[in-house]
Amino acid sequence: MTIPVAWLQLTQQRVRFLATLAGVSFVVILIFMQFGFQDALYNSATQLHQNLKGDLFIISSQYNALTSQQSFPRSRLFQTLAFNGVESVSPVYLQFAKLKNPYTGKKIPFM
Repeated sequence: MTIPVAWLQLTQQRVRFLATLAGVSFVVILIFMQFGFQDALYNSATQLHQNLKGDLFIISSQYNALTSQQSFPRSRLFQTLAFNGVESVSPVYLQFAKLKNPYTGKKIPFM
């Protein structure tokens, strides 16, 4: 029974081996943290869309993101009522909230 050469090389310099092991462990932890951040970002970006209940959504042709606000003609909503199977239409209005300082009363934009 022989001892593998690779194990002998690792155990020959124990301090170097422990430093390398700590470095690799640190990198693995950082990678898992990044996966967690990525998942949290995706979940927060799609939360509104997942909570909307409906079969069909009409959006503006100029829509890029929730942060860009384009006008949408309200008459389009009523035109959809002419189609068979459409029971109701409901507009969704989005606006960014302004935070109010309770001491000074000054309002500041949230984003």
